[in-house]
Amino acid sequence: MKLLDNLKLSKFDIERLKLLRMWRQVCKKLHTIVKESLPDAEVYVFGSVTRKTYTILSDVDVLIVSNYLPNNHDERIKLKSRIRWLLWERENIPWWYPLDIHLVTKEEFNNYLKHVDKLLKVEDL
Repeated sequence: MKLLDNLKLSKFDIERLKLLRMWRQVCKKLHTIVKESLPDAEVYVFGSVTRKTYTILSDVDVLIVSNYLPNNHDERIKLKSRIRWLLWERENIPWWYPLDIHLVTKEEFNNYLKHVDKLLKVEDL
């Protein structure tokens, strides 16, 4: 942590960075919660954490693929909120954890594949 001492980070920044480093554990917990509601779901992580280029300003991008997602945008937002709430309630993951949840059907998944350079399946972490 000597490197962090020289950066003059706030306590919140240091806590955020520590939490970011736990992205694998957080994603595995999220996977368990998602599978309870969406048994067909596949959960992936992508972005800076998979490239090992994340910074204190990064978030953890998670892609949930299921054919049982609500079609309505508002309902998908409610589902994301529910997942985050369960992470907090059951797993003590702070509500402000830098997590960006993307919900797509298997058909919509093909569009993500065009724009994502590295995609890791959470159950393989």
